[in-house]
This record gives sequence, C-alpha cells and structure tokens, in this order.
Amino acid sequence: MEVNSPKTVNPIIQKNIGQNLSDKENHKNSFLASTAVFAASKIPRTILILALMSKFKITSNLNKDEFLQVENGINKTLKDSGLAKQGVTILKYSDKNAEEISKILMGEMDKKVKFLPKPLKEFFIDLKIQNLKYGINAYTLQDANKILMPEKELTLAAFHEMGHITNNLSKIGKLLQKSRYISLFSIPIILIALLKPKKDSDKKSTGTIDKITDFIKYNAGKLTFLTILPKLAEEELASMKGNELAKKVLNESLSKKVSKSNNLAYITYFGTAVISSITVAKAVKEKDAAQ
Repeated sequence: MEVNSPKTVNPIIQKNIGQNLSDKENHKNSFLASTAVFAASKIPRTILILALMSKFKITSNLNKDEFLQVENGINKTLKDSGLAKQGVTILKYSDKNAEEISKILMGEMDKKVKFLPKPLKEFFIDLKIQNLKYGINAYTLQDANKILMPEKELTLAAFHEMGHITNNLSKIGKLLQKSRYISLFSIPIILIALLKPKKDSDKKSTGTIDKITDFIKYNAGKLTFLTILPKLAEEELASMKGNELAKKVLNESLSKKVSKSNNLAYITYFGTAVISSITVAKAVKEKDAAQ
C-alpha cells in the first residue's frame, strides 16, 4: 500500500501568504493608529470648546434690562445699517421651526457647495441644527438673507453675524466669504495623507501624481491649516465689524461684552484649526510607524 507523503508548500507561495498576512496586519495597525489619534484629538478640542463656550455663556448671561437693550440694539442696527431694507431677518431656532430651518440650510448648501453628496450635506445640516438647539453657535445665510440664532443663548452673537453680512459689502469681505469653502479641501488632503502607503526610505517619488500625493501626505498638517486660514480671516473681519456695530447702539459695558464674546468665540475657531492640523500631521506619522 502506497502512503502519500505530506505535500510541501511551495516556498514562493508560502512567502506570498506571509507577506499578505503581514500587509493586512500593517493596514489594520495603520487604521487603528490613525483612528486612535483622531479620537484622542477630540478630547482636548472638546475641552477647549466647552470651556470657552462656558465662559462665552457667562458673558452672554444678561439681566432682563440688558437683554432688552441688546434686542433693541439689534433691531436698530438692522434698520440703520440698511440690512432690513435688503430683506435680512433674524430667525431664532425652536423645535417647532427645526424642519423649516433644515430646508433653508439645505437650500443654502445646494447653492454654495453643489458638489457635496447629499448625505454629507445632511450631516453638516444636522450638526448646525444641534448647535442651534443647544446654544453653541449661530449662522449667517447670505443667499437666504437670514441670521439663524439659538432660541435663548448667544444674544450678543447677533452683532458678529450681522458683521458677516456687512462683509459682503466690501471687495475683501466678498473674497474672504467665497474663500471660506476652501476649508472643504481639507477632506481630500486628509484622505490622501492617510491612504497613501508608506514608502521605503530608499524609494523616491516617481511621476507627477506620485510626487503631488507625497507632497500632500508629508505636508498634510500645514496644508490643512492653510485651507482654514480664509475662514479664520473672514471670522475675524466679521467680529471687527460686529464690534463697531455694537458700539453705535449699546452702552460701553454691553459693547465690551460683545467684543469679549466675539474674542472668545474666535479662539475656539483658531484653537480647533490648530488642533486639527496637528492631529492630521500626527496621524500620518502614527500610520507610517505602524506599517
């Protein structure tokens, strides 16, 4: 009786199997490392925003008399600045008009960022609705001629939002407003940086696409910050104009509160930009280290 001897595995096949398993493990480690870095970055960013928003709410915590003065000042500013004649109105969020606001936001996004897929638009809209609901942020919609405000919080922020609209009256302001959406380029920058495989130290970039993607990968943090710069500049300009508007209709004490609130809010924008940029650069390094 003939006994079949155990078949030996072709060494080339064995090597390929081992390489494939190693590659899968590297991809897994890369994904976990990148995810961990991004998750960890949310902790300091969340602490920063919550801490400053807490302070922001304190400066916005007006007594009844101050609240009435601010409300009257906002209405006077809308009238005196000519914004009311342009059809600009303030719409305060409530659970009853949440659906209406969502439709207005979708209309604005359909005009400004047509290229974004609908699920992504819906994600950003839901984020804005939550920010309005919990008094975290206010928004200016240029095309809809509306300022969206939380129901009770951030009353002083109305001057900053009116500053956004008056930015549209100057060439520099218009340019910065149009440039705000450059920040969306941070999405492909981050995707390229995290999906681009690690190169051996002795390998050089070959071809135009390879050179460009390598440049993006190894400068992802800086490029991410650069995409956010126009938005930061436009926010600062809106705050400056908002402060000027407030000084015309409010007493010194209240106008200082407007200025302080705007400064604290700007710090959250700038801080988030810095942390996001550092996080992207760190994620690329962690991903490559895991490969």
